[in-house]
Amino acid sequence: MTDHRESTDLPAAETRGSGSSPTSRDADGASRTGIGRWRLPLAIVVLGTLVVALTALLLPGRYDATSVVGLRAASESGKQADIAASADSLKQVAQQEAVASGAPGHVESVGRSIPVSRDAKATANLDPDSTTIRIIAQGVSARESSALANALADDAVKRVGRDGTARAVVLERAEPTYAEKKPNRLLVAGAGEAAVLAAAALAGAARGRR
Repeated sequence: MTDHRESTDLPAAETRGSGSSPTSRDADGASRTGIGRWRLPLAIVVLGTLVVALTALLLPGRYDATSVVGLRAASESGKQADIAASADSLKQVAQQEAVASGAPGHVESVGRSIPVSRDAKATANLDPDSTTIRIIAQGVSARESSALANALADDAVKRVGRDGTARAVVLERAEPTYAEKKPNRLLVAGAGEAAVLAAAALAGAARGRR
């Protein structure tokens, strides 16, 4: 008996090209997308940091120095009514003196006698509910600002003494060692860098949503 076997034709295996698989292409595309997403934020960080650093370095610096003047009664009596009246009068005199000491024309006049640079400025403020005047001078150096503050304080003492209704004493003289440098460049740089990083993060998030 003859066995009849059915022949099975196997399909020839298709030979694919050497190109990358879809999975590999997807990974490459995702990688390029990730790099592109952070390209703008990185540029913002680099350029922003340079701008912040240059701004902090080029900011015009100044020094603040403070002198303190206190007003006292010209003569003190033991009567309570006289003491109360004297206190009210002293506050009025102190207020007037604070305004006079900080007047731009007066500051300029005193500054010319030292002398100090034309950019030097000063303000005078009366402490709340007191007869204490704080004179804050601003100059290009600690020595200049201290000299202007002390000159204005000495002038206030002389002017109040000539009036006769009160007497003034310098409670605190400005010292170059304690002059405060402004602006604080480290704080400026820190605040600027924080803003740059925030802008870069927002830019990265916006590109990621596309």
